[in-house]
Amino acid sequence: MNRRNMGESLIRRPTVDRPAARAADTFQTPHAVDPPGPMHRTTVTYPAALLLALKTTALQGGGTLGELVRAATAAALKTPDGLAVEAAAHQRVTGTRTTLDLPTEQHRSLKVLAAQNGVTVQALVLAAVARAHPDLV
Repeated sequence: MNRRNMGESLIRRPTVDRPAARAADTFQTPHAVDPPGPMHRTTVTYPAALLLALKTTALQGGGTLGELVRAATAAALKTPDGLAVEAAAHQRVTGTRTTLDLPTEQHRSLKVLAAQNGVTVQALVLAAVARAHPDLV
C-alpha cells in the first residue's frame, strides 16, 4: 500500500524547525543529562503548592523536576517498607497533571508495589517525594 492510499501527505515539513522543538531547546536546562536506559512515561497529578515547591527546589538546585522526582522515587524504592502505607494519604489528589519519565525498571517496581498494596503509582510517587522532601509537603 503506498502513501497516497493511506491518506498521508506527500509534502513534508522539516521537523527540526518546529516552534515546539525550538522552544524545548531554548528552555532546556543546559547541563541536564538524559536519563540512562529505556524510560516509561507516566502521568502524575501534583497538588498546586507541592508542584510549585518542587519546581522552585529543582530550579535552585540546578536540575529539573523530573530529576528531583526520579531521585526521590529511587531512594524510596531502596527501602519500600511503609511507602504503600504513606501512599494511602496521597490517593485521589487533585491538582496539576504532568508527565514523568521513569526508568523502566523503576516504573515496574512501582507497579508491582502498587498492585500488591492496592494503591496507585501516582500515590507512591507522591509518597516518595514527601519522604525525600518533607519540608515541601
